[in-house]
Amino acid sequence: MAQLRHALRAYIVRAPSVAVAVSRLNDLITQAMPKEMATAIVAELDPGLRRITLVNAGHLPPMVIDADGARLVEAERGLALGIRSAESYRATTITLAVGGAFVLYSDGLIERRTRTIDEGLDLLLEEGAACAGLQSADEICKRLVDRIDRRADTDDDLTVVAVRFVGDGGDVDVASA
Repeated sequence: MAQLRHALRAYIVRAPSVAVAVSRLNDLITQAMPKEMATAIVAELDPGLRRITLVNAGHLPPMVIDADGARLVEAERGLALGIRSAESYRATTITLAVGGAFVLYSDGLIERRTRTIDEGLDLLLEEGAACAGLQSADEICKRLVDRIDRRADTDDDLTVVAVRFVGDGGDVDVASA
């Protein structure tokens, strides 16, 4: 994974867009590491405009939390990295309201032997909606982990990252758990 992160960083600096960077990373994996596969969401933030441009390479959809509650981001879901395809990755751009949060998470947060992915996503949305009034990205991460994560029936890794747009001036609050 460290090799993929470093390669992606290099591609992002040189590529004209996030989608091109992800496509180049996929080319590298399919050519140099043909037995490897990974999912990823690559997001580029524009804090001044509260805009996020993202590319989803086979990962679960990110979540947006705002005054209206929580929803999954309707983004085109490309193939996982490491799968050779003629299709290119496509970017989706969303704009959040002041106070809105963008949440990324690993499947270890919602996936269990005792529930389906859909049940896990429903639980994520339910708990995400309850986070609408929280004032920090750290509070959002902690609540999602505390309320959803039940480690007894899984040994999977767990990651949650929240980015909250604090004001019109481009202030951003970021936290992870």
